[in-house]
Amino acid sequence: MSLFDDLQSEWQGQKGPEIPELGTREVRGRLKYLKREARTTSWILGATVLGVIGFFSYLQAFSSGVVVLAMGLMTGSLLVRIALELYGRRRLRRMDPTLPTAAFQERLFGYYRHRRWVHLVLTPVVLVLYGLGFAMLLPDFKASLSPGFYTYILVSGAVFALGLFWLIASQVRREFRLLHYLRPAPDDAEAA
Repeated sequence: MSLFDDLQSEWQGQKGPEIPELGTREVRGRLKYLKREARTTSWILGATVLGVIGFFSYLQAFSSGVVVLAMGLMTGSLLVRIALELYGRRRLRRMDPTLPTAAFQERLFGYYRHRRWVHLVLTPVVLVLYGLGFAMLLPDFKASLSPGFYTYILVSGAVFALGLFWLIASQVRREFRLLHYLRPAPDDAEAA
């Protein structure tokens, strides 16, 4: 009878099922954070597009084909990035953390793959095209602006580029950290 008593006491001493590390409320909060970050990025990029268009409108520099091409590269690349941010926000809006775990993880992993592509492939292309457009403008700026204003544009452009790079890199790091935390564990993915 002692074997039965030992088994019964061991059975009663077991811990109950553990509460999952990611509760629905926590996942919702983190998805809300991702949505807010995407909205902020869209606003910053939109303000940059408006600033570029406003600057060229102020200078009335639309007569030169090179200037129009450079402005097209700068604004077009940013508009593509804004469109991808809006698409990502729409995907996040459709993501329901109350779905069954396997379905939610599948959607989250699809979103994660999309964001990796946006950040690791498209964002560098956007930055290169924007920088190329800016570099195409420098000879026209040097020819038509005073040396002091040209120097101001060079310095402020470099500071803006470094600030934008830092902002994008820190946002990408935060988003990848969060998405990595939300992604399914390897054991969960194999079990599903």
